Amino acid sequence: MKADKTMRKPVVTTLLIIAAVFLASLAIFSVYEFTSVTEQTTIAEAGEISNYTHFNAMPTSGTDSNNYVLTSDIEVNVSSSKIRTSSFSGTFDGGGHTITFNLGADNYEANNSNSDAYIGLLFGELRGGTIKNLNIVYKTQIAIRAYNNSSRNGAFANANNYSSTLYAGIIVGKITNGTLDSVSLTLESGSSFASIGIDNGPTDEDNRGTGQGGVVGGFAGIVQGATFNNCILNN
Repeated sequence: MKADKTMRKPVVTTLLIIAAVFLASLAIFSVYEFTSVTEQTTIAEAGEISNYTHFNAMPTSGTDSNNYVLTSDIEVNVSSSKIRTSSFSGTFDGGGHTITFNLGADNYEANNSNSDAYIGLLFGELRGGTIKNLNIVYKTQIAIRAYNNSSRNGAFANANNYSSTLYAGIIVGKITNGTLDSVSLTLESGSSFASIGIDNGPTDEDNRGTGQGGVVGGFAGIVQGATFNNCILNN
């Protein structure tokens, strides 16, 4: 009986060692999967956009320094989407995919007072950011009406000193030291994009001191420092 017990001890010890090695290998595998470089990059550095809901969840105003990756072609229903005034400083990588702005005509109103405004369907302003590898198809009709309801006492000659302008672009309203790399914009037949400035201030010369103007563009309404590389306009 003593001999039998002695013989079993090495067997038990061996099994325990094998089990410990197996569990350790599982732990190492799990850590490796969790900390994979691809997963970390996707989660920490880029917000994936694969449908209209993801697109519409992007900030419409304020500052936006996030990074985005478009993972499939999407179609945006303009009538239920929002125009954007956000200032974007991150990277939007289209991954070679297409965003189509579609489904009928729509009107937007933007109230503004004594300061310029920047409006776009992707971002209001591209400020130091990058948009790349993206195709935009525009096949709708949009009219943006900008109202200036403020007033300024003074001579009519001072009107321009207190006026403001709405800059609107199909992609962005303004580019400030931003980059567009491999971006195409296709304007479908029958599409239109307009900005209308309306001055609701006093009409008499002595008190009329404000004005509202509108400027529109395709890639941008106004550009103040930009890098364009391999960008194409199709119409």
